[in-house]
Amino acid sequence: MKIVINTCYGGYSISDECFEAVLKRKGTIYYKSTSEDAAYFSLIGYNYYSVPENEYNVIYENDKKQGNYAKSNALCLNSSDILRDDIDLIAVLEILGDNNSGGDYADLKIVEIPDEVDWEIEEYDGKEWVAEVHRTWS
Repeated sequence: MKIVINTCYGGYSISDECFEAVLKRKGTIYYKSTSEDAAYFSLIGYNYYSVPENEYNVIYENDKKQGNYAKSNALCLNSSDILRDDIDLIAVLEILGDNNSGGDYADLKIVEIPDEVDWEIEEYDGKEWVAEVHRTWS
């Protein structure tokens, strides 16, 4: 099994190029934000929508009036929703390479482990590794 991890301090993220390539492989229709706030929204992961931005903005403003953002949040596409063992993510990383796949503070790597291992990702200050799941108490 192949798993994507971040190998440097800073934290896991994927580049826009990588995210868009994964969405295309999945056949997901997406719209990238063109607003002046796009840089800020990119940092928090809300830079892509499943509907055109003007349609999203109307729904967002209605949600804002109601004080419940469930509808507009459901229209946001977030790269953190892609599982680390996602076959499309792995394929895109293998095509783009490590240098073009990671976000601003990420250096991504594909780690291969045996299929039968129950795994989890552990990290320290954003630098990650794959560990076998085991029981712990404190």
